[in-house]
Amino acid sequence: MKLPDKIRPMLAVAAEPFDSPAYLFELKWDGLRALAFLNGGTRLQSRNLREISAQYPELSALHKQVKKPGTILDGEVIALADGKPSFQRLTSRMHTTSPQGIRRGMRENPVLYVAFDLLYYNGRPLLQEPCQKRQELLQAAVTPGDSLLVSTGLPEQGRELFRLAAERGLEGVMGKEKDSPYLPGKRSPFWKKIRVTRSAPFVICGYTTNPAGRRDLSALILGAYAGEGDGRLLLPCGLVGAGLSQEEIDHLLSLLRPLATDAPSFSAGGLSFSGGSFRFSGRGLPSSGDSLPVSGSDPPFSGGDLPSSGSPSRKTSTGESRVHWVRPELVCEVEYLEFTASGQLRHPLYRGLRPETAPAACRLPGK
Repeated sequence: MKLPDKIRPMLAVAAEPFDSPAYLFELKWDGLRALAFLNGGTRLQSRNLREISAQYPELSALHKQVKKPGTILDGEVIALADGKPSFQRLTSRMHTTSPQGIRRGMRENPVLYVAFDLLYYNGRPLLQEPCQKRQELLQAAVTPGDSLLVSTGLPEQGRELFRLAAERGLEGVMGKEKDSPYLPGKRSPFWKKIRVTRSAPFVICGYTTNPAGRRDLSALILGAYAGEGDGRLLLPCGLVGAGLSQEEIDHLLSLLRPLATDAPSFSAGGLSFSGGSFRFSGRGLPSSGDSLPVSGSDPPFSGGDLPSSGSPSRKTSTGESRVHWVRPELVCEVEYLEFTASGQLRHPLYRGLRPETAPAACRLPGK
C-alpha cells in the first residue's frame, strides 16, 4: 500500500489561554515531534524530515497497535519522569546514535509515542477532513498500549485545561479548530500553542559578541545566587538572546561597558548551552574578549535568527563568538520554559531591565 515517503508536520502559532466552542483543547506534550508511518512496519520521521526509527527501538512495533495498515500518525516521542513528560530525559536519547548508547538509553530513559492526529488510514488520505473527524477516527483506529498513547481533545474549556497544566508542571495546551484541515508544513492559526512559561530576575554577568552576526551584543550571560551568608554562591544560568531589539542593545551597552571586568564573577560551576559548555574552575578562565572555547559547525547568531535556546554561537568560517564579562550589578527579567539540570534556560526571552531588584535577590531557579 503506497504512502507518501515524507510529510512535513503542521505547525501552530503562539497564543494566550482562551475558551472557544469552535476549538478542541489538548495537552501540549514536551517531546520530539515525529510522524509514524505504519504499513507492515514502523518508520519514524522527525519534524525536519530526518529518519529517526533506529534511535527508538522500543517503538518499532507501533504498526501492530493500529487496526489497519496504510496509516500515518502525527505525534510526539516522549520520556517520562515522575509520571509526566521530561524533555531533559529525552535529550539524551535524541543525540545518541551508537548501538551501545541506544541500548543504554532504552534501559535508562525509555520512550513512548503519543499520537494526536491521523493523516492517513487504510491508505486513504485524511488531510482535508475536519480536525474533529480526524480525532474521532484516531480514537477508533489505534489500540493504546505500553508504547503508544492517544491524546484526547476536550471541547471549549481551554483556560481550565491550561490552569491544570500549569498546576501540574506540564508544558502547556494546544487549541485546534474543529473544522480545520491538516496543512503539511504550514504554520497556521487553525492550531494555537499556549505555553506555560516562568519568569524570574537574573544578574547580568557578561555578554557575547559575534563578528558574523550581532557584532555589538549577541546574548546576555545570566547568573543567580544560591545559598546564604558566607556560603552564598553566584552561579551561571545560561544565556538569553531573544527579545533584544537594537534600541535595547544600545541602552544595555551604555550600562554594561562601564562595568567591564577581565574575569567572570561566578563562584563555581559552568556555563551550559546547546551543543557545548565551559567550566569555571578558578584557573584558566576565559577573559573578556576571548573566544568561547567550543568548536562546531552551527551557524552564528544573526540579528533576526537567534536560536530559541539563546545559546552563544560556535566557531564559524566567518568569525567566532567572544565573551565580555561585567561586574554583576545589573538585573534583568527573563521569561523561560524550564531551567534544566545542566543550568540552561529553555526558550528564554528577555523582558527588560529590573533596576528596582537588587542582584542579591536573584535566586537560582528550581530545576
